[in-house]
Amino acid sequence: MAEPILETRNLVQRFGALVAADNLSLSLEAGELHAIIGPNGAGKTTLVMQLAGELVPTAGRIFLAGEDVTNLSVSARSQKGIARSFQITSLCPEFSALENVALAVQAHRGHSFRLWGRARRDSSLFGPALELLEMVDLGSRAGIPAGLLAHGEQRQLEVAVALGCQPQVLLFDEPMAGMGREDSRRMMRLLKSLKGRYAILLIEHDMDAVFALADRITVLVSGRNIATGAPQEIANNAEVRAAYLGERGVMRA
Repeated sequence: MAEPILETRNLVQRFGALVAADNLSLSLEAGELHAIIGPNGAGKTTLVMQLAGELVPTAGRIFLAGEDVTNLSVSARSQKGIARSFQITSLCPEFSALENVALAVQAHRGHSFRLWGRARRDSSLFGPALELLEMVDLGSRAGIPAGLLAHGEQRQLEVAVALGCQPQVLLFDEPMAGMGREDSRRMMRLLKSLKGRYAILLIEHDMDAVFALADRITVLVSGRNIATGAPQEIANNAEVRAAYLGERGVMRA
């Protein structure tokens, strides 16, 4: 059996008396879209922060393609291929959409942000950046400042920025948060187009999207993994229904 591209082993995260990750083990396979669901306060964003390097776990280990990356910084993990898209959009609003993606391409090549003035004249950054914008259906918006894009477009741009890091693993923390129906559908189509090309860990509250997109689903409650399986298995799991359906209603597979 192939080694997982991303794996956690017995992760623990304590904040005083609060346990946000409780002996949490899970895996992400190459090309897989693995969704993480659970009620508010279940530890989903804590997990993403641990994987991205923003939180050092109290205990446990994190492996990327078999390499222990538990103690690596955010930037070191990015260089190794972990890219995160945030729950709240984090872009340079005064820079154009194209420049935001070019910055990510530049950073992945190991160049300093302080050289951006020089880099803005480097066509080798903008060719790949424009290709990524076209991939997320923003090619026609390349010259628009990020701060002037609609909310849904900003989330699409954030995906392009993540792709500019040439990731092995994409961590998406509620990419459809705050979106209307049409924007959510557009994001679903984008995620579906990325599925199979990248390993994707997805946190999302939209259950229709989760069950339509996920290869596997893990359910967290109070920092614990109470179930992992294919969408149909999760939809039919009695423990999941007892712990989670009171908040979310009927699950669909």
